Amino acid sequence: MYLGNALLIGVGGSGKQSLARLAAFISSIDVFQIAIKPNYGVNDFKTDLNNLYRRAGLKGLACMFLLSDGQITDEQFLVFINDYLSSGEIFRLFTDDEIDEIIQSLRSEAKSQGYNDTHESIWKYFIDKVRRNLKIVLCFSPVGNILRVRARRFPAIFNSTMIDWFHPWPREALYSVVTRFLDKFISIDNNLRVNIANFMADTHLDVKQVSTQYLLNERRSYYTTPKTFLEFIKLFQFIYENKKMKIEQEIVRLLSGLEKLSSISAQTAILQEDLKVSTEEVNSKAEKAEAALKIVTAEADKVAKEKVR
Repeated sequence: MYLGNALLIGVGGSGKQSLARLAAFISSIDVFQIAIKPNYGVNDFKTDLNNLYRRAGLKGLACMFLLSDGQITDEQFLVFINDYLSSGEIFRLFTDDEIDEIIQSLRSEAKSQGYNDTHESIWKYFIDKVRRNLKIVLCFSPVGNILRVRARRFPAIFNSTMIDWFHPWPREALYSVVTRFLDKFISIDNNLRVNIANFMADTHLDVKQVSTQYLLNERRSYYTTPKTFLEFIKLFQFIYENKKMKIEQEIVRLLSGLEKLSSISAQTAILQEDLKVSTEEVNSKAEKAEAALKIVTAEADKVAKEKVR
């Protein structure tokens, strides 16, 4: 009996949490994740579960408890999750006073739903309501032996959940995702856009093949995931936008330089015209001065001859 609980298995970056959040959004369910702190321990985890029980059982609010590998700082966490998935009850999650408080709060509601007016019946109504509203989604990685060990120690995690394995994206999906991201680059030609999408999809698959060979040769694993592919696309976008910005800046500088050259050329033409006019005036005055000099020289010769006589 799954009751909407799920176990998502895939290497880190496969999109497990993103898909879980998308499913919660479609179903109008709030998502809760624990905030891991240095001193976060078992008691803090039980407190969070206590609040989730109250939220789902007393308030009747649908919520998803999303738990990933990185948030399981103590394997005792999975003991509580295993208990919830198997029966809905977690040992010593509530004190006796809290149990009495919950029963009193739900007594009339449980009776209206056809439950007997007994302690056990009302508590069963509370647990049933919690299991209807509280969905557990676990995001585990298959890398290493941890998943195998947990399968033996916590059987309800695997028997009472819907298991979804996350496999690598096929080439069609890779190409479709790249094309969607490239649609915003209007300046890229359509043929070039197709070539880029094919290149990026093939490159991702080539890296996956090389990773397999790397594992055989070096006994070390390297995983290509949708996250790494999206990072590859972001890197292309960053390089493209950076280069485009630099080219646009160079174009602005070039146009500014051409504008200045054009302005200098126009000013040079004006100066050349002014120089031409000035040169003509200078030549005219020089000719007049030369003619006047000849006259003065001739008169000086006459005066000199008169003095000799």
